[in-house]
Amino acid sequence: MKLRRSAPALIMGTAIAVIAAIALSSNYMFAQQMGAIEVGQFDLMRAIVEFNLQGGQDRALARAEMLASSPEVRDAFAARDRERLLASTEALYQIQHEKYGVDQLQFVGADNVSFLRVQKPEAFGDDLSSFRPIVVSVNQQRNVQKGISLSRSGPALMGVVPMFDAQGQHSGLVEMGLDFGPILDKLKAAYGFDCTFFVKEEPLRRISTGVDPSVLDEHNRVGEYLKFHSTNWGLMKGLVDADDLAKVDGEPIQYTRENVGMAYGVVMVSLHNAAGDPIGIIAAARDFSGTRGAAGRAAVSQGAAALFALILLAGAVLIAIRGFLLRPVAALGEAMDALAQGNATQPLDASGHCEELEAAAASYETLRRKLAGKDGAA
Repeated sequence: MKLRRSAPALIMGTAIAVIAAIALSSNYMFAQQMGAIEVGQFDLMRAIVEFNLQGGQDRALARAEMLASSPEVRDAFAARDRERLLASTEALYQIQHEKYGVDQLQFVGADNVSFLRVQKPEAFGDDLSSFRPIVVSVNQQRNVQKGISLSRSGPALMGVVPMFDAQGQHSGLVEMGLDFGPILDKLKAAYGFDCTFFVKEEPLRRISTGVDPSVLDEHNRVGEYLKFHSTNWGLMKGLVDADDLAKVDGEPIQYTRENVGMAYGVVMVSLHNAAGDPIGIIAAARDFSGTRGAAGRAAVSQGAAALFALILLAGAVLIAIRGFLLRPVAALGEAMDALAQGNATQPLDASGHCEELEAAAASYETLRRKLAGKDGAA
């Protein structure tokens, strides 16, 4: 065994194992941190979507309460004067529709029969009991409620308020609904989320007889759902498929998926009506390439740092062993070999060596001088 080979090999092998373990451990911890960051992003996405849906319901409820408190509207509804009620609310509805995304305004009698749809005055007189649980609940309990409903005009974020005549007798209710589209568009503008609202096809076709026919197009079908509104359908149809939608069962789900070379995080939130029946799903996607790119760059940086450390350590080991240890040991060995051959004339310069070798060199020099003295005496 040669020290000049075995010692550096042992030291370098150990160093490689230690540095590799440190690099892998560091990379694992960084990956865990990136995973935690992505989980936080998922939670934030879901919270933002749910917050904006709740905000839409709150705004719809506030507008419905404003109408219910109007004496002119109250009296026209209590008198069952449809023309007068339409004249009192039509201009207000147009303003709300154009500026704030309100697309449904309906007055319903205490018997759950539609009295006036301001957005479609010619459609009235149908019984809503079988498919509008929030209407039935408000007429029964006579309290304000909000939620998500599937009406004749389509899905909407609803605010529903009971109405009473001048004598305090219950006369029915007024409901106002906000369209999902403007809310999803604002999510993209404010947070960069691309969103798609999927509605279950069967109840949509059965209940929403007044919905835009283009929504029912075959190209919008994804499994049991129809795409109702999307901020970027070209992107979203590559991130959400029928199997993904089928996995959503009440609780939100989340996953990451690549599309066009980019990594996206997707959150899907299930929507239900007042009776708990599923209406649809909102899918929100956000570009996760920044997080994934940071993880990749960190791995490359850690690998480069580990390689640099190995090269530096290898140089230090070779200098230490060959320069500080093997060279003076070789010189001492040569001098000892000459001394063993009877040549006591070769001095050994120990200056610059480590203390341990200086002591050995000093002993050699003492021995050499003694042998040289004996030879001289002889």
